[in-house]
Amino acid sequence: VGARLRQDLGDLDELVESIRRLGILEPLVITPAGVLICGARRLEAARRAGLTMAKVTVNPRISTRLEEVLAELHENTLRKPFTPTEAARLYAELKPLYQEDAARRKEATQFRSDPHAPAITGPANFAGPAGDARAQAARAVTGQRSDLTLERILEVQRLAQDPSAPPEVREIAVRELS
Repeated sequence: VGARLRQDLGDLDELVESIRRLGILEPLVITPAGVLICGARRLEAARRAGLTMAKVTVNPRISTRLEEVLAELHENTLRKPFTPTEAARLYAELKPLYQEDAARRKEATQFRSDPHAPAITGPANFAGPAGDARAQAARAVTGQRSDLTLERILEVQRLAQDPSAPPEVREIAVRELS
């Protein structure tokens, strides 16, 4: 792992669960000498998830301590969060998928066609936590229960595109979205 600037890896529970469900989505980055440059949180979460192997990218351009420190800095700071409208679009896409997943889990656990088959208890193998699909989608996008805010953004987007809305309302909606 080498010398790390970040000592506090924070709460890894969500990342551990993500890695259990989907694997490591972004490979770890190492030097040609095998020193970890980027992905200490992913590595620790993978260990906690029980993985014994992980994909890595070897970056031959990182060979000095200065380059290692800059790479770690950039990995942890040069991220662009979703804009509110991007977050709302992602939320709108996730919400019905969570609703479908909940319906599928309910159907899988509620009825059995073969009375002699073993009962299915709990969520399906890869289903997320049970709960309100709106709250789940909002937490997936923003990390918190922000579904009301995201619903409001979607409504403003709808108003901006609604030809039957009064022109002054559409104008205000378009201006606010920009």
